[in-house]
Amino acid sequence: MALASRFDRVVATDASAHQLGIARRTAAIHYVAATAEATPLATASIDLVTVAQAAHWFVLDAFYEEVSRVCRPGALVALWTYGLCRVSPEVDERIAWFYREVVGSYWPPQRAWVDGAYRDLPFPFEPIAIAAPDLERDWTLADLAGYVGTWSAVKRYRDARGADPVAALLVPALRPLWPEAEPRRVSWPLALRAGRVG
Repeated sequence: MALASRFDRVVATDASAHQLGIARRTAAIHYVAATAEATPLATASIDLVTVAQAAHWFVLDAFYEEVSRVCRPGALVALWTYGLCRVSPEVDERIAWFYREVVGSYWPPQRAWVDGAYRDLPFPFEPIAIAAPDLERDWTLADLAGYVGTWSAVKRYRDARGADPVAALLVPALRPLWPEAEPRRVSWPLALRAGRVG
């Protein structure tokens, strides 16, 4: 939505038609079901490609080839990611325990790029240093639990063990520190790899 306030036309792609179906609508955004590696976009038609918390899942060589095809010379490419959220030292410690010790073995290898703030993610474009602000939300414990429940490692844990580690382990670990109805400021440090297409 923020891009639609700055550009005349925004094309939002996702491989999942379901994800596109639940996206908020505005006239300035055109939604297209497509993979990042093969889009229906015209050659040399794009001024900005941005990817939010997903580049680590892509077939990167094919994605970068597609970016080079669809972008105009000098177009900006911005890939951003975020790691573990921060609430307070005590809460952060328990979230980190859950992340590493409970579901850690269920993360796919690509997660290492997220943990490294995309510093080691292959990136073939002329780099640009851009400071990325923190992402912030005011959430209750239930909001946080809902978010953690979307982690791919949590889904793999559930599939493998037939149990929900969020309800069974994380929420009980956090409840003494976080009354259920009390909103807390939750922040994620954003990491950004940006560059220009030659």
